[in-house]
Amino acid sequence: VDHCDSNICILVDGSWSAWQGWSACSADCGLGAQSRSRACSNPAPHGGGNMCLGAVTEVQHCFVRPCTVKTHRIAVFSGDGALLFAESGRPSRLLHLYLRFRPLSPTGVLLHRYPMLCERVGCDFVRMALEGGYLVVSAQVTSCSAAVISHTILQTGEWHEVLVTVTGSVVALRVDDSVVKSESPFNCVPSMFDLDQAMRVGERFKGHIQQLAFNFHPKGELSLGGFSPYGVSNVVYETADQEEGWRLAVKPEKKDGLLLYLPQSSGDYVLATLESGKVKVRVKAGAVSTEGDSPEEIGANQWLHVLLNRGAAQVN
Repeated sequence: VDHCDSNICILVDGSWSAWQGWSACSADCGLGAQSRSRACSNPAPHGGGNMCLGAVTEVQHCFVRPCTVKTHRIAVFSGDGALLFAESGRPSRLLHLYLRFRPLSPTGVLLHRYPMLCERVGCDFVRMALEGGYLVVSAQVTSCSAAVISHTILQTGEWHEVLVTVTGSVVALRVDDSVVKSESPFNCVPSMFDLDQAMRVGERFKGHIQQLAFNFHPKGELSLGGFSPYGVSNVVYETADQEEGWRLAVKPEKKDGLLLYLPQSSGDYVLATLESGKVKVRVKAGAVSTEGDSPEEIGANQWLHVLLNRGAAQVN
């Protein structure tokens, strides 16, 4: 008969405790790693019992947010600078303007369009300006006038996107993808007019302008569809961050159809369709799928401006 201490002779196999929480991600942006651990203590091995089987620590990838990459050029205005553009030479009875900008002051003229040889009082013009933080668009065409104002104040230091449309009957304004659009008819019916005009950008404006589009022609570095400014005064270019994305300008003849399909070899895709007058966007990225649609029904033969980026989709 062998004698032993009962506390030593009892064999107890080890068992894992619950996992601890995941550690903080090792990267503030982009792809990082995090870990969690557990202990062989529930109970711990005893009296020659077996150790726990398996890993003490687990590691996985983590992602907090995208890293900022400053690859987009912006024009920096200090209040006394301007870019001057000549007329395009293509007569037009439609003016459609898209502007992405970040004001640093609640006042200033963003752009002023006018006939090349007539900039005095009484001449035709289209003017977009900040007045006390509100965006005001005014126009005069063959002695007929109209003006619209934004519904809210545009915050300084933040990026804003503006869509302006001027026709022979109305001036329309939409700010930051607002569902509500501001419109004002002309006080008379213009006749024999041409909205192809010279333009001054950034007069008495303090802030940054990243993109300007004129009648659906994108203006990289603020050049107008191949028409670069003929005059630059106290304006510098820098790099800044912006969400990557795709922009579409389409005028569908029907209320149904395919707008955009971007497939990837991995099976991921971006799909934008027009279904019963509404723009529907579907995105698949790995195991994540999402979709959404425009808040308003779009009529046939109406211009659409669709922006798809990493954060959202917007339709104007």
